Amino acid sequence: MKVKLSNYLLVAVLQAMPAVCRGINMDVNNLQAGMSGVAASGMSITCTRSSSNSKSKNGKKSLSYNPKEISSQILRAKKTVGASQALSRARAKLAMLKRAQATGEYDSAELENAIEHAKRMIECADTKVNNLKEEERLRKKAEDKAEREVEKLRNAKRLENLKKRTHRQDENKALFDADTKYYQKEAGNVVGAAVNAASSSISSAAASLELSSASGQMRSLEIAASAMSQAGAQGQAVNVLV
Repeated sequence: MKVKLSNYLLVAVLQAMPAVCRGINMDVNNLQAGMSGVAASGMSITCTRSSSNSKSKNGKKSLSYNPKEISSQILRAKKTVGASQALSRARAKLAMLKRAQATGEYDSAELENAIEHAKRMIECADTKVNNLKEEERLRKKAEDKAEREVEKLRNAKRLENLKKRTHRQDENKALFDADTKYYQKEAGNVVGAAVNAASSSISSAAASLELSSASGQMRSLEIAASAMSQAGAQGQAVNVLV
């Protein structure tokens, strides 16, 4: 594949090629230095992807290793379980690479690069596991605190309702006692007045009766005296009943 590149794009391409083009043969022509440090009048790049099953120049097998396999799983992990699984896979991948290294059948440079990458994946996965654990602990702590706050609010509300009932009962009882005492006194005053009036009436009636009785007795005495006077004149005896 031949690609015509500009002078400014050349630097970015050259910096990226070592990381992404292992097993790619490059042929760069007519590269010259300019005022910016890198200038080219023209360039052609030929890239050929070697087969994963082909052998390298030294006769060793080319390693089939996908660096995105573990890293993408670490990025997708949102919980501790997912990050732990990615960590386990990274460790398994490292063990597989070391077994391949022990066979001596694979290119040593490719193996060393892959092993170094697998070790970094283990470190990244372990870091994410610890970070997610810390985040989950903080979230659980916040949830527990929120639950305690809710329970406090519930208890405060129950206490408030209890206080309301107690206060209303006390207030109503005080009002009832005050009204009861007022009406009792009013009733007592009415009864007392009635009793006094009845006593006065009875006293007046008794006095009238006594006066009437005395008047009757005086009348009887007058009649008896008159009768005695008449009998004395006639010389007769008279029985007087009073």
